[in-house]
Amino acid sequence: MLKNDELVGILPEGTRRGKTDRVASIHAGVSVIARMAKVPILPMTVRGVEKIKNKGERVRFPKVTVDYGDPILVSDFDFLPKEERVEACTWYAMRESFALFYRVPAEDVDMVALFPETRDYAPVFAEHPIPRHTSDELACAARTVRAEKEAKAAAKVVGTAAKAEGTEKGEGE
Repeated sequence: MLKNDELVGILPEGTRRGKTDRVASIHAGVSVIARMAKVPILPMTVRGVEKIKNKGERVRFPKVTVDYGDPILVSDFDFLPKEERVEACTWYAMRESFALFYRVPAEDVDMVALFPETRDYAPVFAEHPIPRHTSDELACAARTVRAEKEAKAAAKVVGTAAKAEGTEKGEGE
């Protein structure tokens, strides 16, 4: 789906069904997939879903809103040791999502309280801020890369056709 330029929604905190004493944890699959597919992570939050239906109640149709943050490139975490990059990127994306939800600066999100068993990367990112990107910036870069690939593929086809005709580039000039 990602190779077809389709969006994929992944919730890095996993599922939360019912009331549980289980401590919340962050799952790094979102960063692994984003790194392999060379696509950005788009932090988001959904508000109002908790009002849709409580157990035993009728379904309601409350206002649900979705807010999106700035895209995050997994490659921006390459300054970290290789074994920490994916976890740190996921932690950062989660912090950005909670900042959207609470409508506060990301630095004000208490990730230790939310995910007590996960390493706190706040000091790392305070010392080494992650660059901010815009969707327009990344879309423009993607179009440029796509155009370069298409030009390279077209040149290869032309070169193959020229060889098949027994001519080489530059002959007959």
